[in-house]
Amino acid sequence: MTFVQIISWPFAKLLWLFNFTGSYAVALLFFAVVVKLVLLPLSIKQQKTQIKGAKLRPKMAAIEKKYAGRTDQKTLQKKQQEMMALQQEEGYSPLSGCLPLLIQLPIIIILYNIIQNPLTHLCSFSEETINSIAATVLPGVQNPGQLSILAEVQRLSGAGVAAEQWQMMQNINLNLFGLNLGVVPTLSWSWYLLIPILTALSSYASMKISRKLMGQNPAMQAQSPETRTSGIIMDLMMPLMSLWFAFKLPALLGLYWIYQSILGVVQQFILSRAMPLPTYTEEEIRAILKAEKERANANRAAMRQGGYSTKSLHHIDDDDDDDVYIPAIRSKFDEDDDAPAPQKPAQQKPSGSQNHKKQIKKKK
Repeated sequence: MTFVQIISWPFAKLLWLFNFTGSYAVALLFFAVVVKLVLLPLSIKQQKTQIKGAKLRPKMAAIEKKYAGRTDQKTLQKKQQEMMALQQEEGYSPLSGCLPLLIQLPIIIILYNIIQNPLTHLCSFSEETINSIAATVLPGVQNPGQLSILAEVQRLSGAGVAAEQWQMMQNINLNLFGLNLGVVPTLSWSWYLLIPILTALSSYASMKISRKLMGQNPAMQAQSPETRTSGIIMDLMMPLMSLWFAFKLPALLGLYWIYQSILGVVQQFILSRAMPLPTYTEEEIRAILKAEKERANANRAAMRQGGYSTKSLHHIDDDDDDDVYIPAIRSKFDEDDDAPAPQKPAQQKPSGSQNHKKQIKKKK
């Protein structure tokens, strides 16, 4: 038994247990539900990370507003430093939300290996036995997949296969609504074409719905054109990738992908109700931004008293905001700010010696 088979053994036994339904497609649905429950602690941890990040968004929006319209390298570097300092201060790490996904990745690979190789994991056939069956039912086909071999054996009603082998393979029913899910879909018109289409649509819809369930406040989603472009690319990349895989793998794997997308939306809906992300009204955002501004002013005042006030040649220091008014970078949350507009510096009054000279001229 190989290392992959040892790791896959408990999952394969679980899938075989759900095969009591008499349909491999229905067994996969129960299997997908159990997998979601097993991975639920990782999803809860990810939701907690999103909650912590949502609480930081108003403060991060304040930093974005502060440096809006400034694109030089030193300004962007300083903005990034302030963002990282804020995240460290609050104990938040964006990468921690990716950890559950990284942990799930090898599990998903194992699951797909089990689903794609039922003769190995469910029937416990050796590689020599599988190759012998493939040479009998699919002569001339190079490296056929196990689902394709199983589908062809069932189509031939076990012809050319030993009785014991046929009895094991007969227990795995790949048919659903008259479709053999062991077949790889093609671009030719047939009902199999629905599997790749539904796979791509479910992947796209699950991303959109899950993002909406995250409850992010639109007022705090001011994104740069580069960020919006990358978001659009990601929204299209995943559905297109799932569409490509659905045309390369048997229809049963595309069906499992659809199950995962639907269950992912259901899970995100439940988590968003049990552990809702904080949302803010515009008044609350104004108050948070104003408090951050007052805190920054207090820090600058303390630095001035300590003799550490400096000016930047690139106009990116906090002190610059006290002297220069830039209407283009003010957001709608600044309408109620009480800070007075900067005034022109008062003209210098003549000194006492100058007044004395003017009085002497008048006497003369």
